[in-house]
Amino acid sequence: MRTLITGLEWYDGDRLPEETLEMRYRQSLDPEEMALAGASDNPRGDWQDIAGDLGRIQVPVLLAWGMYDAFLTPDYPLMLASMIPHGQLWIMDQASHHLQEERPHDYYTMVSGFLAQHLPGEGDRA
Repeated sequence: MRTLITGLEWYDGDRLPEETLEMRYRQSLDPEEMALAGASDNPRGDWQDIAGDLGRIQVPVLLAWGMYDAFLTPDYPLMLASMIPHGQLWIMDQASHHLQEERPHDYYTMVSGFLAQHLPGEGDRA
């Protein structure tokens, strides 16, 4: 299970918490989870075309992405960020799909910096 999750969702399998591994294992045995996974032909979910909606977003948006995300390469969030008028993209090296868990301090620093830049009073909390 660790090898599977590391290959798809984690950059460094040694940093994968045991409780996350156990939770994912239990989920893999759950009949409802299996039915949900089997309901789609695509293991990554069904495609939704949101391109037309992105240009209407008028607030700052931060997209955070792991450089080694096996689901979608960084060119995808780069495209999304370019379609959002105030979109910003932050790509974290040495991270995959769960960058907030793999590198929590760096993730916190990035998010709190973004909030401090865009929300009044947030700079005092960072």
